[in-house]
Amino acid sequence: MSLIDVKDIALEVAGDVLTLQLGETSRKVKLPRGERGVAGRDGISIKGDQGEKGEQGRDGLAGRDSTVAGPTGPKGDCGKTGELPILTVGQVVTGDVASVILGGTREEPVLNFVLPRGDRGFAGQSGKNGKDGSHEYIQLAYMGHSPRYTNDFISAHVLADGQIELPEMQESDIGSWTWIKTFTEVSVTGLVEEVVRINKGAKKFVVISYGGKFKFTAF
Repeated sequence: MSLIDVKDIALEVAGDVLTLQLGETSRKVKLPRGERGVAGRDGISIKGDQGEKGEQGRDGLAGRDSTVAGPTGPKGDCGKTGELPILTVGQVVTGDVASVILGGTREEPVLNFVLPRGDRGFAGQSGKNGKDGSHEYIQLAYMGHSPRYTNDFISAHVLADGQIELPEMQESDIGSWTWIKTFTEVSVTGLVEEVVRINKGAKKFVVISYGGKFKFTAF
């Protein structure tokens, strides 16, 4: 059979498969794939001119406060324990209105009080008549030359000469006294005045509070 005798001849390509239909006979041939072509160029992007700036829009309406509470944050760490201040009491004076004035520093605060004076109290009842008085008794102590201080000096009239050192006393001794008399000369030391000299005479010495200490001073 020649090609001339074939009535129907058809070609069909599907993908890379070529189908040849010869009458009732068909033949399929796989076509070879060609090489990959060169990538095409990007399209041209044309940017237009910038337009005019538009008018500013009106302010929007104020938003409403939210009525929904936000989530609770995590609990913070405990702070360090603060240092206790050294609190002291300063001046206490009288005034019309009671008040407290804070002074000093943050570490060592000082409280100064203003206290109103109270009303005068009622007069007390008259006391009983006292007994008849008697002559004043004077306690004498003969100490000699440059004696050493003892408790016998307290509330006594001391006769001495040379040098006497009166010691530092206690708070409970405030107001305690001694008289020192000499017929010649005596130097008294350990005083608020440091030293007092007595020449053929007498002088009274009383314990007072001075400069945070309790010492004798001459009167």
